[in-house]
Amino acid sequence: WEFTIKCALIIKDLMNGNPRLPEEWGEEKLGHNAIAAGFQGQRQWTDHLPNTDFPEAILNSSFDWNGAREPYIL
Repeated sequence: WEFTIKCALIIKDLMNGNPRLPEEWGEEKLGHNAIAAGFQGQRQWTDHLPNTDFPEAILNSSFDWNGAREPYIL
């Protein structure tokens, strides 16, 4: 669970940005203003680590730790 929750939060930060990231992560701090996201090479991830099915499901829903929101397209 720890790995998959971190993946979901990282994906969300990459799409929207996170002002609490360090300065050396300037582009990620601002976010990419993405309207959709996806994975390349997920097969290589899933050989030795949990896959990203949970992050995909949770981000595609309207659930958020801070309350209801629009779903992300992932």
